[in-house]
Formats: sequence, structure tokens, C-alpha cells
Amino acid sequence: MRLNRIFVGIATSLLGVCSAFGAGSRKHLQIIRNPDTGKLVAIRMPVIDGKPQRVDEAKVSAGDLRIYELGRGRPIPLKNASKPANGPTSRPAKLGRTGFYRTKFSQRSPHSSLKGMLAKLGWKKDPKFDDYSLENFTFEVYVPRNYDGTKPYGIMVYISPSPYVYHINVRGYRAIYDKHSLIHVAAYNSGNKQYVPTRLGLAMDAVHNIKRMYNIAKDRIYVTGTSGGGRCSAMLGLGFADVFDGAIPQVGCYFFTRIMSLENPKKGWSGRFNRPTGAIFRKAKLTNRFVLLTGERDFNRNETESIHVNGFKKLNFKHATYLEVKGMGHTIAPAKYMEKGIVTLDAPLKARPGRTPGVIPALAASKAIRLAQRLIKTSKHESAYAELADLAVRYPTTASAAKAKRMIAELKRTHPRIAASHVYDQQQSRVDAAMTTAKKQISAKQFSKAKQTLGDLIVTWPDHTEAKDALSILESIWGKTDQP
Repeated sequence: MRLNRIFVGIATSLLGVCSAFGAGSRKHLQIIRNPDTGKLVAIRMPVIDGKPQRVDEAKVSAGDLRIYELGRGRPIPLKNASKPANGPTSRPAKLGRTGFYRTKFSQRSPHSSLKGMLAKLGWKKDPKFDDYSLENFTFEVYVPRNYDGTKPYGIMVYISPSPYVYHINVRGYRAIYDKHSLIHVAAYNSGNKQYVPTRLGLAMDAVHNIKRMYNIAKDRIYVTGTSGGGRCSAMLGLGFADVFDGAIPQVGCYFFTRIMSLENPKKGWSGRFNRPTGAIFRKAKLTNRFVLLTGERDFNRNETESIHVNGFKKLNFKHATYLEVKGMGHTIAPAKYMEKGIVTLDAPLKARPGRTPGVIPALAASKAIRLAQRLIKTSKHESAYAELADLAVRYPTTASAAKAKRMIAELKRTHPRIAASHVYDQQQSRVDAAMTTAKKQISAKQFSKAKQTLGDLIVTWPDHTEAKDALSILESIWGKTDQP
């Protein structure tokens, strides 16, 4: 108990430090070159009459400034002066490589932590679910040759049922990815014998790193897989809809509720993970696209079709399609049908509905409160937090919204790490938008605007992995001036 209190106290203090460098105080930080070392640093701007004043780096010395070092997650005070730097301290971001290649990735996705994944899935911690080291895995990547960085491409993650990645070569999918501007990525040693949390985490790590390397469309992050990999792809498209925009489970599928068989109504399949909550569930249901692809002779055909009818359709998912290949057994889908699936994923979304007719905000909010309370009683605090945060945004004028805010405050006190993780996820879309804006400004030779955008990103969201990338890009353009 004492250790728990100590941990909560430490985590709460860290949250306080995080807020010190959050959006509320970014106007008080400015990025300049350290007059002594030449490195890019953050400084606390002097405040005169309650207003922060920008500093002219050419007219001050390091001794006159309160300097913070950048690039370690957040600005921290410098303890010792560094040696003068000869030119930029980091290289400019590399252009993405095209063609077929194998590589290793260095950064884990913020969504792939073992504890976070188990909480979303509703699975108990199992001793065999050891967290993995990303450096131990190799990835296969295929980027169409016509990629030049000007047009955003989609991502198609593939999860293989075996330790090897073979689907793109066996079925000739490369021409399809060329035609539809998709980047293929798949992890080796992520087959059915690998632990499921590791398979899911590697898929999200692949997305995270490919997005850092290439110009990626924000609404074309897809996942597919065969057999057990197809089941994993369904779990990612549903339970991690905040990462993926669509899924094509091939000859294997899972759902989060019990599914009764179409062939024998007395038999069925149990739900394999928790129903997603809040905004994640709404996105999965309203905007994510699902193509359940199976074969006429596939032994999983009945399960896949039953999930489509008694799962997706029964719960009114807006964009779920069942695609059956005549004569096909339990194998990888032919290129022709894979292309049909991609076309379905890329099809324009139906008009997103507004408030559902007949829904009374007070009753809906009260129902959400009861769900959050049940989640808290069963120790599913992360899901409860997401449900309460969603309630407070959707029904802000109800009495339940006020109660939700009090419950959120209590969860922040007792589970500060969950609160910090939720805030991180909420900020990610703004971070991505800032990076996209900065890259566009650089392409347009608007370097002064790009410097401002990148600087704001670094000091506003220092905990995000993109802050390090932004610092590298900022170093590469610091000496450049706008061109007409």
C-alpha cells in the first residue's frame, strides 16, 4: 500500500511537470541557437507587464538566459555548457526509400505498450505475455516506385500466419499496391505461434515508423492478414480504431461479442476481446471500413459469415462487407479479390449521421455513467476513463457530465498513468497535423513559418516521438530563408 502511494505521488508530480511544458505555457518558451554552443535550445522568455517578450539571439549571451536543452522528451535546464558545435547537430530527415526492402525499426508506437494493449482488449496479465524488444524483429517493406513524397500514400499492414512474410509475392499484390498507392509493411516472426499482443504491437509499430518515414494519408491506414493473422487484423480494426481506418481479415475473423452460428443457431463463438469504448467504438462503427474476405471451401467460412451477419450487421456497423471467393479454400485471396477489398476500403464514406433521432441526451449520458461505474468496479480503469471523457464532450450540458468530470478527477488522482496516456492519444491528431503543416510549408519554401510550426510542436508536445523528428528537421532548415 505504501509503495502504491509513493508511485501515485511520483506519477502525479510528473503530470505536473508535463503540464508545465504543455500548451498553456508554450508562449513562454522560444527556440534559439545557444550563443555559446550553437545548439538549438529552448529559453524561458522574459515577461514584461504580464506579456512574454521574444528574444533576439544575436543581442544576448547565454549567461543572460534561462536555457533548456531539447531532444530528451522535454526541455530540461542545462547543467554544464557544451563544446561549440560545428554546424548542425543532426542530419536532415531522409527521403523514404522506394521498392522492396527489409529493415528494422527503432521506435515503438505509443499504442503498443503491453499494459495498454491488455487494458484495451480486457485481457488479464499473463506471465507468458512478456513485452518484446522491437530491435529483435525485421520488417518487410514495399513502396511503389512512383512514390515521390508529394502525394500521400496509404499503408497496408500484413499479418502472416507463419514466421515468414510471403503474401505479397505469392499472389502478386505489388501491382495492386502500385495502382492504389499503398505501402506494404509486415513483420517477420509474427505468425500464429507468436503471442497475440506481440503480433498486434508489431503491426502498430509498423504504422508508427512508416508514418515517420513517408507522406501518409491520415484516413488510409489499413491492416490485413491471413488465417490467424486475419483474426488479428479484425481485432486491430475494431479494438484499435484510433490507429487503423479499415481491415481486410482473410479466412479468419474475431468479434467482441458472442456470435451465434448461421448454420446451427444453437452453437456459436465467444467474444475474444472487450468491446471498445467511447470515441474508439464510434469511429469503428461509423467510419472504419471492414471487408470480411473468405473462401467458399474455407473451414472458417461459416464463422466469418456469421460474424458479418450477427456481429457487424446486427450492431449496425456502417461499412462492413462480406466477400466470398468461389472455390477458394483456406488460403491467401487472389489479387483480383484483394483489389476488390481495397476498392471497398477506399470508397467514399456515407454521410456521417448527426445525433440519432429519439436519443435523449440526459438518458444517454446516464447510461454512459452506469457503464463507466461497472468498468471501474471490474478494474477496467482505462476503458472507464475513455467512456467518461467521451461523455463529457458529447453531452456537456447534462448533470451526468458534471458527475463524469468529478469521476475523471478521481481517476486522475488514483491512476495518473492512465490519465497521461489518454491525454497523449488525444493530442496525437494535433501533433500529426502540425507535422503535415510544417512539411507543406517547407515544400513551399516558407521556412520562417515552418520554423515557427516546428518550434511550437517541440515545446508544446515534447513527450511525443514526433518532437524529436521536428527538432531534426528544424536543425536542417534553421539557416534557410524564405524563397519567392
